[in-house]
Amino acid sequence: RIAEYAKTCKHATVIGGGLLGLEAARGLMTHGVAVTILEAAPQLMIAQLDPESGQMLRTTIEAMGIKVQCEKITTRIVRENGRIVRLEFKDGTTLDTDMVVVSAGIRPITEIATASGLTVNKGIVCDDQMRTSDRAIFSVGECVEHRGKLYGLVEPIWDQAKTLADVITGFNPAAAYLGSKLGTKLKVMGVE
Repeated sequence: RIAEYAKTCKHATVIGGGLLGLEAARGLMTHGVAVTILEAAPQLMIAQLDPESGQMLRTTIEAMGIKVQCEKITTRIVRENGRIVRLEFKDGTTLDTDMVVVSAGIRPITEIATASGLTVNKGIVCDDQMRTSDRAIFSVGECVEHRGKLYGLVEPIWDQAKTLADVITGFNPAAAYLGSKLGTKLKVMGVE
């Protein structure tokens, strides 16, 4: 449906400069629309790349003809006659566009944990054995905050689950999840 809609547009905007947002932008380019990527952070793929790598990626993407605007916060999508016509930003500027794809990342769903009295910051706070603030309750996954970090990727979840399995089965009650060192092999938009 996105591809079909893109064929009726001249300018598409992707809100979100993470991996999925970049993939969406590349896909939209193949349908002959001008594409702009908007990212709230100071750089693209902030969760995976350091600032220097983020700038290298931005330069490469812009050389492909995609416009990139970082530190842009969208406050309103403006419609006229049922069609999108522009975006308005927190800084008072606007961007004319006739299509918007939102790829703005994940947020942990923590309402049940909060209602249950568990400690929640950015996510459900867990120790190295994946225990929450209630020692009888464990948690793994994208909702977990471990040592101040949220991952949002599948590989850390497998590591957390292995630790949890070792702890709750008694196979290794001292098993510890110490965090994940993520190496992302980026292959997006023909860029490796």
